[in-house]
Amino acid sequence: MQFQYPPRRLLRGVPLSRLASAAALLGAVVGGVIAVGILGHTGNNRGTPPPAVVPVIGPTNPATLPTSNGAFGTNPSPSATSVSATPSAPASTIRVSAAPSPTRLAPTAYEGDSPANILADGTYIGPCSGCPDGTKVRHVGGGSTLTFPNVKASVAGSYTLTIAYADGDASGGRDAIVTVDSASVDVFFTSNGQWNTAQTLTLTVHLNSGLNSIEFGNPKAMGPDIAEIVI
Repeated sequence: MQFQYPPRRLLRGVPLSRLASAAALLGAVVGGVIAVGILGHTGNNRGTPPPAVVPVIGPTNPATLPTSNGAFGTNPSPSATSVSATPSAPASTIRVSAAPSPTRLAPTAYEGDSPANILADGTYIGPCSGCPDGTKVRHVGGGSTLTFPNVKASVAGSYTLTIAYADGDASGGRDAIVTVDSASVDVFFTSNGQWNTAQTLTLTVHLNSGLNSIEFGNPKAMGPDIAEIVI
């Protein structure tokens, strides 16, 4: 026997809260049934396991963050600040000029009768017609000396010393000790038999830069007469 109730009587007297609870319960039951069906369809297959982690030796690239506005916000890529080199000041040019080498003085004549000379222990000035300036220094030797104290040289080195002298000794010549600064040498002056005629003799001597001293003498015997020197 079937009973038919009008729709109004079926829900009449049922509160609205109960209807909502019944609908929620029904939805949960339906969802559970669907889930069981899905699990029964897939069986025990729980998915493919993740691949093994392979160790990496060396640096790795960092993860790239999103650069657009989104959930992570804006992450702009850092940009290197361009640094322009400051031009250095141009190096100043310094020109160093080497000092010119001193030029040797032209040969200079020093007369025997010059007042700048030192005549010691008996030497004296006498006439000589055949000498450069008509005079000579006599009695050089036997302890007496003639010194030229102001012989100039602009450069230290070897120089040629030319001696104008008179020697008329009949024995053939006389000796004199020639001392240049502190260096001495015994020099033989040949005779021409004439005391009024000048002869010349040359020596190579060493001069220091500046003033030098040249002395003539002979402590043991008489030497020639000296008229002048050129150096």
